[in-house]
Amino acid sequence: MALVPIKKLDRKVIFIKGFAKNEQELSATIALIDKYKEWFKSNAGGAYEENEIKTFEDITTEELKVNLESDILDFVVVVAIGHGANQEDCQLFGLNHEETIKLGQIVELIKSDKQLWLIESCRELRLDIEAIDLNDKKPSFKKGGVLPPTPITREKSRALYDKQIKNCDTGNVIFFACSKDEKAMNAIFTRHVLDWSHNWHLSLNNNSAHLNITNLMSYIKFHVNETAIQERKQEQHPELLGNIDFPFAVSKYYR
Repeated sequence: MALVPIKKLDRKVIFIKGFAKNEQELSATIALIDKYKEWFKSNAGGAYEENEIKTFEDITTEELKVNLESDILDFVVVVAIGHGANQEDCQLFGLNHEETIKLGQIVELIKSDKQLWLIESCRELRLDIEAIDLNDKKPSFKKGGVLPPTPITREKSRALYDKQIKNCDTGNVIFFACSKDEKAMNAIFTRHVLDWSHNWHLSLNNNSAHLNITNLMSYIKFHVNETAIQERKQEQHPELLGNIDFPFAVSKYYR
């Protein structure tokens, strides 16, 4: 009897780059996105291919809606980097110089039952911002002597990553860089997310394992705040909404 081939997951990483106030800020944002791209394309981050990564920049709300509604995906990671605020319990995001959107409404536009969001954006409380509705639905952001093992192959990394996605419940996990009424400063959140994940990936103690997003939160939450106090004399507490164990890193070694 012939073996039935395992269906390859349709998965994608989507970057949404908000507007920048100046050239220095623009360069810093592009550098952050490049670091994330390098991570997700590596064996450590799930071995995404180039055609599984999409970046939206200098885009209007209508263009964003058309592009996001075009794919049906088994899993999607959305990384949003830009200026934001919290208004009436909605996360606002400056998509371009003229348009501010309710970021949570994008959840409904993406055709995927499993979504992981990482949001590098401020959440200061505001009451004076005019935001564009992408649809007529309420935003979904609401109140996871011995020989060393063999380095993992790209194919095995994808297989372990995909297996965990399949084992996870459907739903959304939102990982904010800061809590409400706080600023996301100096890309501290992104720095710790990628540094901790990379160090976990390299550790021999994590042989043949994956790091899920809820464990990553438990590792970095103290250190993000500690760094924010040291660098900016302000507190910054990452917030995780949802408890689905979506994968974020894969061990370097397999045995």
